[in-house]
Amino acid sequence: MPVTTSLFDHKVLGREFKRGFAVGQARFLRRGLEYRFKKPPKWVAGKLETATSAQLEEWAIRSVDMKSLKAIFDPD
Repeated sequence: MPVTTSLFDHKVLGREFKRGFAVGQARFLRRGLEYRFKKPPKWVAGKLETATSAQLEEWAIRSVDMKSLKAIFDPD
């Protein structure tokens, strides 16, 4: 029988699945930032821990072109 719904939409598992997904995104972004900028300061870790999945995705895209951590996390 094919699966017709997403785990993201599941009543019981959805919230935990989304949280786990965001944790994986944050870990991946942190590794990329560490590779590029060495050890990021604590304020970066704080932002990564509290970010939404959408924020993490936006920061990951910005990290490709931006020259500094400030430019990635605070573009204004």
